[in-house]
Amino acid sequence: MNSFLAHIGERNAIDLDYTLAQRRSISEVASKLSRGAERSYFESAELRDAFPDGEFNVWGVPVGARVPFERTKRGDVVFFAPSVSRDGGCLLYAGIVKLVPRIDFPKASRILWPESGFDIYPHLFFFDAEAGMISWFDFMCDICYAPDWNPKGWYVRLVRPAYRGTHDPTAYLDYLRAAHGFKRKA
Repeated sequence: MNSFLAHIGERNAIDLDYTLAQRRSISEVASKLSRGAERSYFESAELRDAFPDGEFNVWGVPVGARVPFERTKRGDVVFFAPSVSRDGGCLLYAGIVKLVPRIDFPKASRILWPESGFDIYPHLFFFDAEAGMISWFDFMCDICYAPDWNPKGWYVRLVRPAYRGTHDPTAYLDYLRAAHGFKRKA
């Protein structure tokens, strides 16, 4: 099992509101897509089976992050940090990946993140977001990374993080739930 960090960066902070702070509806996105592979996926049994209530959280990564995206699999844990700084950065969201479709979603990207300007995030993965708060410094200490490490706005695979003495990111997520109030978004 792998774990990843999505460093959002201040420029893309609006994207948190669209797909992490709230859940999106399968029918809402599907209805805005024209016929084709993207719409077919949003209408698929696979997506509906993974999210029987019809709502999901999703994150998209840009073309430049294809390598870590291709390593992302069902059951992996992704941590989301809007900002990174020893003095004030934080980790606000996490989730266990449920689906990683292997098609590109350039049109859905525009629907999901309409204020992203010219950028598109065609590589999608779906999950249930959990929100909480742990400082960047504490998170870095917990995973045995240098507190001044800066992922520079990228989606990156965390390499052998220690997670407070374990290499199991789901156990660390349990710790975040207990100690830092992480819980599923309603």
